[in-house]
Amino acid sequence: MAYRYSNIEYTEMVRILAICNDNDSEACREYSRRFPNSRAPSYATMLGTTQRLRDYGQFQPVSIDRGRPPWRTVHEEEDILQFFEQNPAASTYEAARQFNVSQYYAWNVIHNEGKYPFHLHRVHELSEANKPARVTFCNW
Repeated sequence: MAYRYSNIEYTEMVRILAICNDNDSEACREYSRRFPNSRAPSYATMLGTTQRLRDYGQFQPVSIDRGRPPWRTVHEEEDILQFFEQNPAASTYEAARQFNVSQYYAWNVIHNEGKYPFHLHRVHELSEANKPARVTFCNW
């Protein structure tokens, strides 16, 4: 987990960076000299702090809306489950393409319901109707 500084520490970083004429290496050394008992920030931390203050008017990282939220709706989950009930031989890849979700998400939805995707494989079965043909084959 990344170390979080207090607002006071961020303020001191910005002040020291300004005193050092935006020379980040010198500012890091000066911060370490002035506050020997504090954790010394990297130059990237100092620059990032200054940039956030300029851009957003605050020290703490800003949560930016990056479009669609990562979680899905109950309606989407129900649609995926219904898709697999109607198409038991379908793959998670097919479901992902149809509902515009990741293949992992499609698998996770059905897995959370206690169902597991599988593909039907045809296998040979020995039945009584095949017995004469098997006997003939063995006696040749």
